[in-house]
Amino acid sequence: MAEPLLALAAQEIEDSNYLPGYRVNLHLTDSGCDTAQGTEATIEAFTVGPTKHAILGDSCSQVCAAVSDAARLFKVLMVSPGCDSPDLSDRPRYPYFTRMTPSDRFKVTAIYEVFKMFGWRRVGVMDGLFYTAGAKAFFLELLQRDLDAGTYDWTVLLDRTVNTLADAESVADEVKVRDSRINMMVLPEFIGMWVMCQFYLRDMLPPDYVWFEAAFGNWVNDLFNIMAGAPECNCTAEQLARVSGGLMISGTRLADISNYYNTACQQFANGVGACDDVWGLTGRVRQFNSIEPTTIPPSFGDRDGVQLIRQITGGPGNEFTDLAQRSSSGILWQADLVWSPYDTRRVPCSTGTCALGAAWVPSDRIAQCAAGTVFSVQLGCIACEAGRYASAGMLECEPCGVGTFTNVTGMAACHPCAPGSYNNVLGADGCEECSQGLFANESESTGCMQCPIGRYAAQKGLATCVECPPGLTTFSRGALDSDACLCQGELYEGQCVVCSGNTRYEAGACIPCSEGLTCNGARTAVVQPGFFTDTAAPFDVYRCLPSESCPGGLPGTCAGGRIGVPCTQCPAGQAWSTDVCADCAPFSLGGWVLAGI
Repeated sequence: MAEPLLALAAQEIEDSNYLPGYRVNLHLTDSGCDTAQGTEATIEAFTVGPTKHAILGDSCSQVCAAVSDAARLFKVLMVSPGCDSPDLSDRPRYPYFTRMTPSDRFKVTAIYEVFKMFGWRRVGVMDGLFYTAGAKAFFLELLQRDLDAGTYDWTVLLDRTVNTLADAESVADEVKVRDSRINMMVLPEFIGMWVMCQFYLRDMLPPDYVWFEAAFGNWVNDLFNIMAGAPECNCTAEQLARVSGGLMISGTRLADISNYYNTACQQFANGVGACDDVWGLTGRVRQFNSIEPTTIPPSFGDRDGVQLIRQITGGPGNEFTDLAQRSSSGILWQADLVWSPYDTRRVPCSTGTCALGAAWVPSDRIAQCAAGTVFSVQLGCIACEAGRYASAGMLECEPCGVGTFTNVTGMAACHPCAPGSYNNVLGADGCEECSQGLFANESESTGCMQCPIGRYAAQKGLATCVECPPGLTTFSRGALDSDACLCQGELYEGQCVVCSGNTRYEAGACIPCSEGLTCNGARTAVVQPGFFTDTAAPFDVYRCLPSESCPGGLPGTCAGGRIGVPCTQCPAGQAWSTDVCADCAPFSLGGWVLAGI
């Protein structure tokens, strides 16, 4: 593509009176946008064959740097039509270099100023092939200057490079995860469309997301039709139009360069001499790299010009409209800013300035994070970690209460501990099982209880304890296994015999309790008041007369010091006196009364 243009340029010079009496001969070589190849071609050109007086080229910034280093050895002027890296503005390093297009710094400066105009602070940044790196680096430098000075609180959410379809897919995922709503791309048009297609496939559409492009390559009308359906761009032209609507582009059109170049050259010095004039929408020529710095901070000789800002507002085939022109004096708006052709909200700017008071401006952050997530300036909506939760709209994740837990991230609420488990700490990511001998019969428990008497828990995590087999029981709380279940009655020939009610045990059988006795299923019985049993025959019952002489209780118990069966005698040497047995007086007589049942 370059060879016929260079031949045409040489012919125009010969046809003019710039160099009367001279012929212009071109020595053509191809750098291939490769630094080593460009350096080798330069040295060969100036050491072999006819003398060369100047270099016209290259258009790849990294090759321009290499060729300019080589040209310095031969003290030969180098004029580049398209190298726009800011690094090439270093006059001491490249004293023989000049270019016909302004530095990339002006592309990104326009975007930087628009970002600040709308008060956006959270931004994502991405570049592409190697020749775009300088523009992105300068944009990040602008942001860092503000941060260092404390004048503007920027947050760079992502800084990515996109060269492949896999890169485009990855960066789209990261933009969504980090909630990067305002994004500056430094991409050639074909990679730019790969990325935009990935945004469409993830439903990341304007005006919720706003895209800016510091243009490299051919961002021209019919772009959607050209790129639709490409192997790396699995979207239709209409889908590309939908996701790209509102995209703002800071850059240069080739037609503008040509038109303004021809016009300016004809008007300067009667059409004779070098063109050191305003290049319309491309900025000034930095002739012979000798212009003193005029920017703040100094730009090593770059001079500011007028930068065109365009916007995608149309469909396939008619995508672009002119939006504004940016210069050192500010931004002159030419049309209303449209966030999306599919949305009626916009910023009134057609009068030359934007009426921000009457404008709807997209936010640089999501309005409300989904349940289970909370907003982070640096990371967007982040999931609550295990042990914490957040309902929709909460500003911070809260710890789970005691008796509840979450064991995964991003939960809107905590789960209660299931029966048989518990926890007693805030922010738990799980519950502990009740130990052996313990149980928890309710959910959301904060502790476990001991198994009651007659039950046991032989394993962890029980909601209820296991009941001992019939006739067996435990004799303390918190039994650990079935071995703790013992016979609660009497063992007879290996069998557990349990007597209940008003019965007593005797020789493997339950015997009904006789009148005058109270039984509880045991081998013994309690004598009721008014009755008597002898210790030698505790189940042979006597009714006492008078009844007061037999208080009951243990067998053999009598009142008033009486003895005998059933409490009818006084001991030897004593006699009954009123209510008690007392020592005998002379000639006293003892007596007794017997009543049997």
